[in-house]
Amino acid sequence: MDLFFTNGATIPGLRKSGPSFSNRLYHNNCDGTFTDVTARAGVGGEGYSMAVATAISITTGGATFSSRA
Repeated sequence: MDLFFTNGATIPGLRKSGPSFSNRLYHNNCDGTFTDVTARAGVGGEGYSMAVATAISITTGGATFSSRA
């Protein structure tokens, strides 16, 4: 499984003011390591986030994204 973490934003504006507030998507390399693919997948997000995703699969050759929570 790949890992997706949502992240918050500054208060009171609820805007992501820098990379430390970005959501993160990590691709499972199936060898015990993960690669940060957030920028390539375009899922850094805007505004305030609060959620949990238990599984996400992406196809890097196209625009296919799927998730289970």
